[in-house]
Amino acid sequence: MKKILSFLVAGVLGLGLIGCSGDLHDAGLIDLTGYGIRCSGKESGWNEDNDIPLTDNGDGTYSASFTVGDTTAAFAVLKCGDTTWDTAYRLKQPKSQGDKANIFDKAEGMEQKVYLGQSSDCCTIPSASEGDKVNLLITPSFTYLNIKVTVAAGGSSYAEPVPYYFDGIYIVGGCFKTGSMENLWSFASDNLICGASVNKAKGIVTYIKDIIATATDGEMGFNDSSWGNKLAVKSATVTADGKDYVVTGEGENGNFKVNGLKIGSPYRVTITTTPEKTISVKIEEIVNYTLTFEITGLEEGMLAWVNGNCWGSGWPNGWALADWGGVGSGFALTDAPEADDDGVATFSDKWNVKNVAKPGETLNFELKFIASEDDWATTEYNNANIKFDIQNISAGTYKVSINADANTVTVTKQ
Repeated sequence: MKKILSFLVAGVLGLGLIGCSGDLHDAGLIDLTGYGIRCSGKESGWNEDNDIPLTDNGDGTYSASFTVGDTTAAFAVLKCGDTTWDTAYRLKQPKSQGDKANIFDKAEGMEQKVYLGQSSDCCTIPSASEGDKVNLLITPSFTYLNIKVTVAAGGSSYAEPVPYYFDGIYIVGGCFKTGSMENLWSFASDNLICGASVNKAKGIVTYIKDIIATATDGEMGFNDSSWGNKLAVKSATVTADGKDYVVTGEGENGNFKVNGLKIGSPYRVTITTTPEKTISVKIEEIVNYTLTFEITGLEEGMLAWVNGNCWGSGWPNGWALADWGGVGSGFALTDAPEADDDGVATFSDKWNVKNVAKPGETLNFELKFIASEDDWATTEYNNANIKFDIQNISAGTYKVSINADANTVTVTKQ
């Protein structure tokens, strides 16, 4: 089974003009609040999560810059995080403007009017090469953006940012516990900071630790097992509200303050570092939930199998039949449950999903089930995928019951 991701790119014309009042030079200009650039840069790529925000220069202009990656230098100006590209200034100019493509063909001071238009051509800079720094000066008008491009040579001198890792560092403190550890003024595998994810283009390192609050407020810190490597400053304070707080800077190093906790509640601590060794901490409340699975309406003795994104972002547990690519990771045919005399196949604990979510959020899942005779020779119930939600999630166990006849899912909080 394959999932195909399609992208529909459509141009949209329809700029809302602000009513005239005060300085006529400002009235009706395109509002670039929240806009940025998406580019072929080392820092960005074409990932909306890495859009580079515009800098408001305070004089009616905006600026941005990026270092060219190993592809043709190109960029778009759009609303940060826009996955549809509907807000993108990157397209060919309207026919009334001569249908001229947005190509900046001079290295120094090339200017171009960029419209919200009709094709998928991004603004390209043929004269820029890998490692060059592209500087953009953007002046909004009523119906277009005027962009001035300058290029500073960089060539092969560009170096990837060096990530800052927490090697041998522990999370310590007196207001929480984690894993089996009650005393967080000691050191063990439960409070070791490890398992980093890295944005290589920006050198951003992210660590995650799940904790349980033992007090409403207290202290937290980062240190090695000899107490010789304090990484935060005493003056920093982090509130458990899901926002990022910088805990490095000027001041005496030590543990930072934490407040806003609920005793007994679980929290996720997200620690982010930059190549400049800036450390940020985000603490947000979470709930721990478990999904269990069963299929009803089968014939006695049938074997059952389930696939879906309950176990991850893709289809990680594979398909039961060789025609669908094999069994996959972590499950074998011997893990398939057999329907009892009531036609119910109950999946073992090995199939349970244990994960975390934010309290009250809605979770979206998709799955597909099949059933077969005991030799997998004949597949039954090869139906379409089933989508289902769990709304207002809270801590606990949810039974996911699949009705084989109706190809529907019922979720029951246990």
